[in-house]
Amino acid sequence: MSAQLIIKFTHALTTDQAPKKLAQLSRQYMVNFQLVREMVGNAFVIKVDNVAGERHLSALLESLKQRGDVVFVERDNMIQHHVMQPDGNGPAR
Repeated sequence: MSAQLIIKFTHALTTDQAPKKLAQLSRQYMVNFQLVREMVGNAFVIKVDNVAGERHLSALLESLKQRGDVVFVERDNMIQHHVMQPDGNGPAR
């Protein structure tokens, strides 16, 4: 299983420094973290591979949240836009 996460570290990393940090985390957590892109505000979208399932992903997220060098980490959920009916009474079908 793989997932995308948004993570921000306490010390701002450049796009050049992020892969080294992600390699360290990959070794520590025995998963594969890859940089997808940098976001505004020194946060990064990262892909994590080799996750054993939802329980493993949840445990990984909780462990990352507890780290002193992580400001926040969350799953990168795709925003789904809904087309409203012309009368504004809910999504069009």
